[in-house]
Amino acid sequence: GTRERVVLLLLCSLYGGCWRPLDDAAFLRLAAELCARHFGLAAAAATDSEQQQQQRAAADESAAFAALEAAFAPPPASDSAPAPTPPPPPPPPAASLLNDSLVPRLLACYLRTSAGGAAWLQLALGRVLEQQLQADGLHAPADADAGSGPCLLTDAMHAYLGLPAAQKAEVDADVESGAYGSLSEHPYVVEVLSARGEALNGACEALLDDLHRAMPHAPRGLRSLAAALPQPPEAGGGGGGEGLRRRWVLELLFGLYLLPALRTPEAYELSLPRDLPPSSRDNLSAVALGVEQLVLSSGGGTPAVSDAARRYFSPQLLSLAPATATACVAELLPRRPAAP
Repeated sequence: GTRERVVLLLLCSLYGGCWRPLDDAAFLRLAAELCARHFGLAAAAATDSEQQQQQRAAADESAAFAALEAAFAPPPASDSAPAPTPPPPPPPPAASLLNDSLVPRLLACYLRTSAGGAAWLQLALGRVLEQQLQADGLHAPADADAGSGPCLLTDAMHAYLGLPAAQKAEVDADVESGAYGSLSEHPYVVEVLSARGEALNGACEALLDDLHRAMPHAPRGLRSLAAALPQPPEAGGGGGGEGLRRRWVLELLFGLYLLPALRTPEAYELSLPRDLPPSSRDNLSAVALGVEQLVLSSGGGTPAVSDAARRYFSPQLLSLAPATATACVAELLPRRPAAP
C-alpha cells in the first residue's frame, strides 16, 4: 500500500544500491513539488509529453504525503482527551535553501548518495584535499611544538604562538619597549599572517579553478535537482525570477553539496591517503568558509562578496570567485531557447 511505498522510498534513500531509475524519477518529481512549496510557488506546468505521466503519479504522491504526515503525527493521549486543536498555519515561504528545514536536508541527502557523486567530487576537491594533507605533513617545527600544523584562518596571537622562541622573545621586547603598538603590527607576526593569507587565497582559487573544469562532467543527480528547482515569476519583466533561480542553484551546488563534502570528505566517500588530522580538517573548514564568503555571502540573485571577505582575500580572487561561481551555475541551468 501507500505506507509500504513511503517506507521503501526512505530505505532507498539510506541504501543507494537499492535505488532504481523509477525511484529516481519519482524522487525528482517529489523534489520539484517540495521545492515549490518551500519557496511558496506553484509547481511548474508540465509539458504535454510529461502531463500524463505526472497525472498518474499525482494520486500516489498525494497519498504518500498523507501517509508520511500520519506516520509522524503524535498519537492521541487517551480516548477521553479533548479534540486536538487545529494545527498551526504553515511557515511563510522560504527564500533560500540555506536553512535547517526538511527540503534542504532532503536534497543534501540525495546528493550525498547519488550515483557518480563521489568520483565527481574527487575531481573537483581532490587537489585541495591533497594539498592540505601534504601541508600538515610538512609543517614547521614551531607548529609541531604547538600541537598543530599551519592554520590557514588565524589571528595575531596564534601567529605569535607559532613563532620560534627567539623570535617570540624579540617580539615581546619590541612590544614592551613601545617600538610596536601591538602584536599584529610586529613584522614577524605580519609575515606569518601574510603567508597564511596567501595560502588561504591559493587554496580557494585552486578549488574554484578545479570546480570550473569539473562542471561539464557534473553528475546526473546534481543536474536533475538543479532542473527540478522551480522557476520564479518574473517581476515586471525585469528578469528577477531568473536571477533568483540562479541563486537557488548556487546554494544547491555550494551550500548543500560542495562545501559540506569539503568539510567532511569521509561522509561523501572521497578517497584520502590517510586519516585527516585535526589541523587539516580545520584548514579544510577554513577553505570552505572562505569559498562560502566569496560566493554565498550575497542575498541577491548573483554571487557577491561581503565586507568581511574583502579583508582576507586578494582583489584578484574577489573578482574571480563570483565570476567562476556564475559560470558553474550556468553549466547546471538548462539552455534557454533564443527569442525568435
